[in-house]
Amino acid sequence: MKTEKAQHPRFTAAPVTPARILIVEDERIVAGDIRARLRRLGYTVLETIPTGAEAISRAEELHPDLILMDIRLEGPMDGIQAAETIRANLDVPVVYLSAYADRLTVERAKVTEPFGYLLKPFEDTELHSTIEVALYKQKTEAQRRALEAQLVQAQKMESIGTLVVGLAHNLNNILAIILGYSSRLERSMDDPTKITQSVNAINQAVRRGATLIQQLIGVTTKSNLQFSSVHVNALLQDLMRMVSEIFPRTIAFVQHLDPTNPYVSADQNQLHQAILNILLNARDAMPHGGRLTVSTDMVEGSSLRGQFPNPIEGPYVRISIQDTGEGMDQETLRHVFEPFFTTRDRAMSTGLGLSVVYGIVSSHKGFIDIGSTPGTGTTVTLFFPVESRSASSLVIRSEGAAKHPGGKEMILVVEDEEMLRSLVREVLTRAGYGVMEAVDGEEGVEVFRQHFASIDLVLLDLGLPKLSGDEVFAALRTIRPDVRVVFSTGYVKKEKTEELLGLGALGVVHKPFTVSDMLATIRQVLDGKRVGE
Repeated sequence: MKTEKAQHPRFTAAPVTPARILIVEDERIVAGDIRARLRRLGYTVLETIPTGAEAISRAEELHPDLILMDIRLEGPMDGIQAAETIRANLDVPVVYLSAYADRLTVERAKVTEPFGYLLKPFEDTELHSTIEVALYKQKTEAQRRALEAQLVQAQKMESIGTLVVGLAHNLNNILAIILGYSSRLERSMDDPTKITQSVNAINQAVRRGATLIQQLIGVTTKSNLQFSSVHVNALLQDLMRMVSEIFPRTIAFVQHLDPTNPYVSADQNQLHQAILNILLNARDAMPHGGRLTVSTDMVEGSSLRGQFPNPIEGPYVRISIQDTGEGMDQETLRHVFEPFFTTRDRAMSTGLGLSVVYGIVSSHKGFIDIGSTPGTGTTVTLFFPVESRSASSLVIRSEGAAKHPGGKEMILVVEDEEMLRSLVREVLTRAGYGVMEAVDGEEGVEVFRQHFASIDLVLLDLGLPKLSGDEVFAALRTIRPDVRVVFSTGYVKKEKTEELLGLGALGVVHKPFTVSDMLATIRQVLDGKRVGE
């Protein structure tokens, strides 16, 4: 892009730590002039690039501190398109360069959230100040994101404190059910009907306890944003099951979930946390009981214009959470997203709840709206853009846990919990399998070393003494690279399952597992299938 040659007063103001800058400019003379001026100002110039495609490639390789991007470039990709791709993949500020600024170009550029805009010809003072402001803005944005992450984790801790009492109550109830029906079993050995009833009750209680633990792990996990395909209805159903267990019995729960809702791209843990915070606020607003209604449906982005800034074209999933509690007046509503504002006793709250929810929703390119009337209740509405790909491509096939046949193969069980190891041995033996046992990681490796030729599969606990399950697996593969391993683990997060399968495991069973699930997984792996993907 040709531009007038400006007279540049000498200006030197070298930064303490020179910023590394990538220049994207297709006019060689202009690019050379900018390079010389940047060096005179004390910056480090990494390269000058003439095309948008090259800019994307070199930015990924060099990771510059800032990019000066001419808008009009040679080739099929202009500077705005290149900047959009770079900003989507890298946390690098972009400052646009242009010889003219028509309205359409400016509007296109704004969508990419540039950190500055320089109109050619520009002076050294303009160049220097624009770069320094962009670098400062980038630094403060990074600090803001770090602070938001800390606030999210702080709010999780508050949520845990709120949940613990309810969880303790319900877990004690579950233990009472198990102990009670165990005693009944001892007294009813000659009554098949009572035996069946007792066993079913114990099974249901264990499953209920496992669900509560899994959901608590989801709340407490700290992680960076990891976007994946999330089905909102399924997430809400899981949350409603959890809160129905721990909220007061005086609160009634109502669900109106649109069955046609597609997937959204989200960090499941953070979305879970945001909605849980809203549900906890709703509970607190109904100290004497009430009704909590959760509903979902679809709206078009065009209908959100005027209500929210820059909604994208296309559908949004709308989540509405309504309570019949105390409600809030307009003055309170004006402050609900402030970080340390709270309507509760400050001794009992960090006051971070809705500010954290706002941050989570914003990081997902979504919107939040709150309506409330004193004495009537509050409605919190969330909007999330629908994931672009079809939900049909995200359906996970799952084989049922029907009764599976046993076999004659030899299985090594490596499990340190004696009662569980004994139970697994009995189940496998009854199913026709041969069984070898090891009580810790070191013994597991040694037994396999001695009998690897005759062992068809290893059922390997992840949390073992002496050597961890991961370490045992690595050792087994050095002895026999094609060893078939099924992990058993109490870690319930999907990421852990993916990690184990990525290491080469052929299956994973999650504790507490049913006999049919364990047998099904073992049979499928022995038959050459990979389970858990």
